[in-house]
Amino acid sequence: MNNQQLLDELHFLGIDPDSYAVLAMLPLIQVAWADGEVQPPEQELILRVARSQGLLEGASGTILQRWLSRPPSAEQIQRGRTLLVALSHRQQGLGSALDAGTLRDVQSLCVQVARSAGGVFDLLFTVDPSEQAAIDEIGHEMNDQTNDFLDDLPSPDGGDWVDLGTGEDP
Repeated sequence: MNNQQLLDELHFLGIDPDSYAVLAMLPLIQVAWADGEVQPPEQELILRVARSQGLLEGASGTILQRWLSRPPSAEQIQRGRTLLVALSHRQQGLGSALDAGTLRDVQSLCVQVARSAGGVFDLLFTVDPSEQAAIDEIGHEMNDQTNDFLDDLPSPDGGDWVDLGTGEDP
């Protein structure tokens, strides 16, 4: 995505460029809403994570509160996830503070959100099937989009990505 496409996607999601980091919270929100409502332990965990990342102030906090009060649309979730992956692969400019580790962290936090409302006496952690489906979807989509991004990188030969160890296509 070029800069204008990134800005257009942020605008569609109601996020200003200075608040783009709140995008990392959208998959957590998706998992929390997967069963039809955000449970208090899920909301507490999301807010704790957001606080630790400095995302409760200003526009980021407003966006996060909006997502917690009513679920984002399926289109917002899809486009937000695509945008998050694109930003996490930028080396400079908008989004460069995110990296591939951010995507792994987000996926791990999604599991924690699902488990936060499904524990039995803090011993047995259960996950609602709809939340598990959301976690699976998030993981597959992020991995597929990352692979698509890597496939689009030019090779030393000027073509698609090749196995640099052998010089042959994978």
